[in-house]
Amino acid sequence: MKVELKKSERFDYWLGMIALPGLLYFIAATAFLSALEEGNVPYISIAITAFALWTSYKYWGLRTFSSFEIKITPEQFKEANKTTAILGDWKILSNSKKKFTAYIGHLSLWEGLRLTAIHTKDAVHINCMPTPSSRAHPFAFRSAKIYVDALREAYKTVAQEEANLIDSAVSKRDRKEQEFMASSEWTAGSIFRRIGLYSLCLIISMVSFIALTEGELVTGISALVFCGLFITVDVLILIKKRKHKKKNA
Repeated sequence: MKVELKKSERFDYWLGMIALPGLLYFIAATAFLSALEEGNVPYISIAITAFALWTSYKYWGLRTFSSFEIKITPEQFKEANKTTAILGDWKILSNSKKKFTAYIGHLSLWEGLRLTAIHTKDAVHINCMPTPSSRAHPFAFRSAKIYVDALREAYKTVAQEEANLIDSAVSKRDRKEQEFMASSEWTAGSIFRRIGLYSLCLIISMVSFIALTEGELVTGISALVFCGLFITVDVLILIKKRKHKKKNA
């Protein structure tokens, strides 16, 4: 069983499957020829080829479902899906008695991950793959497995308990958010962490300016963007917490 893709998604999926491994194979071939010309053993080419093969393998398995044998009702299936989505802050795309799909944001993926679960009589089939896109890649690290495991645990729980898990999940999510907003950003640990990170940003910024003066535009701009994003996010968190405290004062 494999995840069904729309026509537009199929194009992006196959483009990604061909483009990234193809680029790696091209680099490996170039490194191989260069090593031969110099009379060296093509270690780099071998390593890149191995990585390209592993990448191709990862792509081929992206759409495959993993089956989880468990007997739950369609209502329990929907409840477990919604509960997990609330706790994980997933965006639910659909949640019917037979199929569940959700979008999950991911730092290393432009379009994030898409989780799909299919409910049958004696099992639930789950897949978590990068949302099909020409910019997608198959390296979600351990995130996909973590999300699948979280959903499996929800199915186990809902099969054993009669309590309303959705209300419990909402309360837990709200409590965690309140605890985060109420926590101080000016503890000793937070201050030392900021000193270290801002010092690192300062060093990176200095290096980026040097790179820019020497004509290394990509390196310089990339470093500045990285530092700018970190500082912006940190400042926004501080502002958000400050507004929250004023509102609840």
